[in-house]
Amino acid sequence: MRSKRAGPLCVEDEVMAGMFEITVLALVLTAARTICNATEMVMQEPPGSTTGTAKPNPFKVFWTNHTKVWTAKSTDMFHYTCEREVLSNMNDTGLQITTYFDVKNSFTLNWTFTENDSITCTLSSNVKLRRQIIYENGTCAVLKLEVWSRNDSGSQENTYVLGQTNYKLVLDDKKKGNVPADCTQQYRRARGKRDTYKVYRDKCKNIEKKSQ
Repeated sequence: MRSKRAGPLCVEDEVMAGMFEITVLALVLTAARTICNATEMVMQEPPGSTTGTAKPNPFKVFWTNHTKVWTAKSTDMFHYTCEREVLSNMNDTGLQITTYFDVKNSFTLNWTFTENDSITCTLSSNVKLRRQIIYENGTCAVLKLEVWSRNDSGSQENTYVLGQTNYKLVLDDKKKGNVPADCTQQYRRARGKRDTYKVYRDKCKNIEKKSQ
């Protein structure tokens, strides 16, 4: 997949986190110290993908209808709880999302609208992220999260290969703590036999008051 050129993609450093294992979050925290410029990239074309559609990117529609979502469950083993994502900015080419976790910790990522109804983010010169919406019903959604790594061993330069795939179930801010049955079913179907971890807990209900 070849993405369109975009402006600078960077991670703003407002990170107050401890030491985590080598996960996507660790990559984000590492990239938070650098400014990453978007480049054209070649990815393996996902099976059954289509391009050239004129309909708006699903994430643009999603974040037009939501301002904050909470992660209920994820197949990625989080080392923290109470993750919520807040839309910071959006235009015709992409959006900016700030992720908060625990009480006051946060990081910000810039995402570009790309083909195959996805958004992509450059973490570093060697790592890119891609997201797709698997299911959405207006109050909750199931997201597919992919980590792509540079593979320069092949004949084609600037090629990225899929390294990791995770899924997570998110809830609209007004529905936090209450997971609709249809989203639970779709999340189970998407994750298959992958382990799942509970990210939203009862203590998250009032956690934002503690940060004020």
